[in-house]
Amino acid sequence: MIKRYISFSIPGLLLFFFVNSASLFGEEVGSRTIEHFEIYGLKRTKTDYILSLLEQYRGFESSGKTADLLQTDIYETGLFSDIKLEFEEEGTVAVITVSEKRSFIPIPVISYKEGDFAFGAVIRDSNAFGYADNFTFGFIYGLDDIAVAGSYRSKGHHESFPGHFVTSVLRNGRAQIVDEIGNPLIGYDYLSIESTAGLSVDFGSAVTLESGFFYGYYDIGDIIFTSTQLFSINISTVLSSSKWSGYFLNRREVKGYSALTYSTNTSSFPSIGLTAVIQERLVLDRLRFYFLFDAIFSEDSYDGRMTSPYASGFTILSKDYKSEKFIGSVNGIELALGQSEVGTFSLTFDYQILVSDSYAAETVFSQGIAWGGKLYLKKIAFPALSVGGAYNISQRDWYFSAAFGLNL
Repeated sequence: MIKRYISFSIPGLLLFFFVNSASLFGEEVGSRTIEHFEIYGLKRTKTDYILSLLEQYRGFESSGKTADLLQTDIYETGLFSDIKLEFEEEGTVAVITVSEKRSFIPIPVISYKEGDFAFGAVIRDSNAFGYADNFTFGFIYGLDDIAVAGSYRSKGHHESFPGHFVTSVLRNGRAQIVDEIGNPLIGYDYLSIESTAGLSVDFGSAVTLESGFFYGYYDIGDIIFTSTQLFSINISTVLSSSKWSGYFLNRREVKGYSALTYSTNTSSFPSIGLTAVIQERLVLDRLRFYFLFDAIFSEDSYDGRMTSPYASGFTILSKDYKSEKFIGSVNGIELALGQSEVGTFSLTFDYQILVSDSYAAETVFSQGIAWGGKLYLKKIAFPALSVGGAYNISQRDWYFSAAFGLNL
């Protein structure tokens, strides 16, 4: 499902949370400052793209703190497995040697969730044109439906031209409305076409403003629903910072978003939401705490545009469960068991709590625990393997999921 966004006032408390992160980008004064950058090991990636990331550190003191900032910014691109940095010429030259991950690869898609087996294939390039642009095209075939999707996202190669993105998804099959534990309520045949296009602008390293236009066409083959077209204008504001720990790229992010949607056969409806993610080192570099907060309000939303809490990270609920309104958090820890030439394998455990507006009941309270394993691949630019389980304490229900490749 594609989200639509519009910016709104971020509470002062959340802005205060990022003060320390923003201060990391302040200029340091020292007797030996960086004047030049030398970069080795690039293959597909353009040198001027990496230099554009590092230019803000020209004039910074050649210290360990600056080295950490430089490495974090390069790791954040997701394109490199190893980064070595040395200061030469009495600290005036930062010499950076990198090892690129494989960024263009066809990926098999195999997934299982609650008895639903699906497979497909995706072609993805996370370094298109050498500027970390993302291109994805693929399909997935399940027992009840088929989906074909394509997307392209660029951060913008020049200061005079902003970042831009376009996404399209076609789905055809049979869907169902379920309650919070996955019991089917209504089934229907459907055909949907969804497209989003927009622009994004970065303000420094920590703030991104994004605006887009959404179009959706839904043909529902059941008398309970009627076919419709949706038009939506959306904007989002994101504040973020990251730090590389040696095992994980830990990040802090707050995103405010909203949209105004017009339907051809119902009244217009607003959607607003707030998402926060915190990932922090906990005692050891290989251990981190993570926190996810997500809240969305979408009054009188068309069923095809309701939000899936499962897609937002709440795995204690059915993947088919959707809601117009929900608020909740995921609180957990992740431990990296080790690193190898294949990648980094980690274990996760978390507690989840969620209050949502169900189709069958006015308000549903859910809490539970979840666990799993992740493999962060070293040689390619995206994770490819995950397994997990969850137990919903409130509804006394178990869930299991596994995925190899990417889910469209």
